[in-house]
Amino acid sequence: MTRFEAFLLLRKRVRDRTLIKNCLVVEAIMEDLAVHFGEDPQTWGLAGLLFEMDYEFTEKNPSGKGKIAADIARSEGAPAIICRALEEFRGPGPFDDLLTNSLAVAAPAAMLVLDLATSVQELNDLTGSQMSAVFDDPSVAPGASRTRICYLEKSGVDLVALLEIAKIALLRVASDVIDKNPA
Repeated sequence: MTRFEAFLLLRKRVRDRTLIKNCLVVEAIMEDLAVHFGEDPQTWGLAGLLFEMDYEFTEKNPSGKGKIAADIARSEGAPAIICRALEEFRGPGPFDDLLTNSLAVAAPAAMLVLDLATSVQELNDLTGSQMSAVFDDPSVAPGASRTRICYLEKSGVDLVALLEIAKIALLRVASDVIDKNPA
């Protein structure tokens, strides 16, 4: 499965522009985590890009979340490693493999960083220390699981490093995901 095919699949399955932007951010974070760990950024990026493709199917019945995404990805020819991560990353972790742990971490990390910056300039000015200082503040990205964000600590990625990776990834795709004229 190519990135283009995965993006078309995402667009076919998800109509909400904000959700698509979130998938682009998670894709970028996953690519950068792959590079950090010496893994394949294309494969990891595809997992990030497709992680919410079942959202509109499971919004009212979340029990199938992940399984439906994995089944769709499998039927469209995605590699087994991606399908496994899509199916498992929403379960109780940490997980046995680095890809699944990283996918479980990327979404809440994206939420946290996005909540702290409404412009590219604000994002550019943020430091890992500033971001980690508000980590325990429940008013910042209230839906971001603080427990999941820490899944990579045993793999050598502490909170500050993770948030820096997420920030750099977000800067790469900022023109596609950050509103030019925030309200």
